[in-house]
Amino acid sequence: METYLTIEEVAAYLKLANQTIRKYVLNKTIPYRKVQKSVRFRLSEIERWIDEGGGNRPDYPADGREGDLFAGLEEGESCCPPAAGGETGQAGEAERGTGADGQAGGAAADGSGEARA
Repeated sequence: METYLTIEEVAAYLKLANQTIRKYVLNKTIPYRKVQKSVRFRLSEIERWIDEGGGNRPDYPADGREGDLFAGLEEGESCCPPAAGGETGQAGEAERGTGADGQAGGAAADGSGEARA
């Protein structure tokens, strides 16, 4: 006997959001069946769909090859700008709000909530 799954069950099985499965249904990229007004999925068809690439975009192949995802990046080049504060990731004293005495500005260090001058 064939096993049928709901949207929620398929989402849990594939570890995706329910909304993602709904989008796949609307775009007709996932195999499904209509049972009156409900959408159901055959487990065997979902497993076959995954084996065949599972709706992967043409520029991101399922066989592990790099597609166009990293096109234009040179070897060793980062896709993201460096974090604030340089490579160490630490903000400067002015960014942290520390004064000349090294104490944090703003609220009192004793937790009273009163601002210091």
